[in-house]
Amino acid sequence: MKVDKDNHVPLLTAFVRSWLHDRLPGSKRPPVCRSVSGAAFLIAALLTLRLANGVSAQTPQAPLPIPFAFTVNSTTDAGDSVINGVCETSPGNGECTLRAAIQEANAHSGVDFINFNLPAPSTISLNSALPPITDGVNITGPGAEKLTVIRGTDNSTKFRIFKINYGDS
Repeated sequence: MKVDKDNHVPLLTAFVRSWLHDRLPGSKRPPVCRSVSGAAFLIAALLTLRLANGVSAQTPQAPLPIPFAFTVNSTTDAGDSVINGVCETSPGNGECTLRAAIQEANAHSGVDFINFNLPAPSTISLNSALPPITDGVNITGPGAEKLTVIRGTDNSTKFRIFKINYGDS
């Protein structure tokens, strides 16, 4: 807080002096001037105190990343061919698997969405554990009776289907 040599806040001191002067007997200023100048000094003093206490104009924050939406349309277990914001198991094939969607969502900062466009009922059979979810993602399935995710076709391999790294997502 900026103060003068007497340890006073200058605008606040000026306001108090003006306010006292206006109320002393024999003040020569007309009442309108007294109220206008008093209001101006009050506003200036409040602004000075507000800015002196560290509250200043907010600096603009960087815009949040635009979320990506990936639609799983294949029950196969292939990974994404190129991590580029497009969920495809091979360039140009348009096939998006659950594994590929998670890989793309992890690579893109910010919250992303994974949806499903599969005929009901469908089963996604995983050959190995899905990649850990390391970034914010909303996975919206069609419902338990419409989609099942299992470990392998013979269910003999044991691994966690979904793993979430809590510190990252």
